[in-house]
Amino acid sequence: MRVSQNQIVWGGNYFTDNLPESRCWLYWDKLMGGDFSDGELAWTSFDAVLRKFTHCNKYHGKIHPTQKPIALYKWLLSNYAKPGDKILDTHVGSASSLIACHQMGFEYWGFELDAVYFKAATERLNMVKAQVSMTELIEQVIPEQVSMTELIEQVIPEQVTIGGEYGH
Repeated sequence: MRVSQNQIVWGGNYFTDNLPESRCWLYWDKLMGGDFSDGELAWTSFDAVLRKFTHCNKYHGKIHPTQKPIALYKWLLSNYAKPGDKILDTHVGSASSLIACHQMGFEYWGFELDAVYFKAATERLNMVKAQVSMTELIEQVIPEQVSMTELIEQVIPEQVTIGGEYGH
């Protein structure tokens, strides 16, 4: 039974005997060096050429051993999802995919079998969902009919020089 029109499978290179042929592989260049893998491969069901995403994830705190950066999932959604698509992640891990979906306005479902990772991922996702973006804040606080010039004049005191020193 198929539950999705298209699929992306990280680590697909380990399962090539079980996956259909694909010309659209994705390569995440991790910029890690040393004892770490230089990158990861993902098999896809898309009919497109191989694409490369470059992003170092070495210096960010991890809650899962194979944690992917949110930026990677945003790149995937920007390049392979369409508005209105519903995203399913059957191996949520750290919830990076769900965070990207939330931030980009995609409807999503995720599953994680490991109770410890599920709890950590849920906390991470809830923390992100509780944050308000600057755009959302501005839309809530500033009426539409106020121009940017009027806003600046109302918010910034006369003695403050933009790009200079602050007055007293």
